[in-house]
Amino acid sequence: MRIYNKLKTSAVILLVVIVSMNLISCSSKKAENTDNLEINIGYQFGTAYFPLEIIQINKIIEKKYPNATISWKQLGNTAAIREGMLSGDIDFGFMALPPFLIGYDKGMNWKAFTGLSSVPSSLVVNSPSINTLADFTAQDKIALPQQGSVQHILLSMAADKAFNEPKKFDSMLLAMSHPDAMDILRAKNEIKGHFTTPPYTQMELKDKDMKIILESKEAFGEEFTFIIGAGKIENETDIKKVKILNEAIKDALIYIEANPVDSAAIFSDKYNMTIPESKDFMNMEGVKFNQEIKGVNRFSEFMNKVEYISKAYNEKEVIWDGYYD
Repeated sequence: MRIYNKLKTSAVILLVVIVSMNLISCSSKKAENTDNLEINIGYQFGTAYFPLEIIQINKIIEKKYPNATISWKQLGNTAAIREGMLSGDIDFGFMALPPFLIGYDKGMNWKAFTGLSSVPSSLVVNSPSINTLADFTAQDKIALPQQGSVQHILLSMAADKAFNEPKKFDSMLLAMSHPDAMDILRAKNEIKGHFTTPPYTQMELKDKDMKIILESKEAFGEEFTFIIGAGKIENETDIKKVKILNEAIKDALIYIEANPVDSAAIFSDKYNMTIPESKDFMNMEGVKFNQEIKGVNRFSEFMNKVEYISKAYNEKEVIWDGYYD
């Protein structure tokens, strides 16, 4: 009986040792899998990217993955993000759906993996003689981030509805970053309109000569996701990076919801707005920060109809499978 008990005790000890070694091994593998990752992120200007600012300011990724290297690149338009992704300087880019679809149509090896925000866009003008789209002359210029931007496609949609000419304004467009366009619109010497987003909309409207003549929902006809995240997702490392980034976005959204006062303070500091202005924006109708992706099919069908892309894509084609998990 004593020999049996000794053998039984030894077996239990051996089992504990084996289990402990396995747990240590698994833990080491987990650390190895998440350590030393480099995640390079490209994004643009405007309040639609606020959750990304929260990730940066609160160091959400670094706190969970201290050995990961995170690089943020703020660029003027999606063309610059696409170039960065093609060169390997950027892993994941945040942009509106239309330029993402144009890139996909041109062979960009990327998929959308998350939504980020829905934010209204507005066409602001600086001339008392312009009250509708019909008041623009052929000599007038309209600034927006680039041809193929969400603002460009929304303007095309509005022109299609109003004049049955979706490309009516294409020859009048000037590509500029929102900050540059705002300064030039205020100067009233080169452009008559700026299709923009908050906070630039609110900043421009402080000038009594400025007014909005077109809103994004009016042009599109329904709600849509303004900013999505996209990137190459081909192997386990890519998937790991996407999951880390999605997790960080989710944490940022939770933070914004749970900490409205602190979020408004960060927002006001980042976008040069007062605390009341920040609160007003964050509670504005049409402003939503979430990971939903809406509007792919409608944008795609219109852009194909007017030959901005070669075919209409459905959301299952262009959205990463893991988004639906």
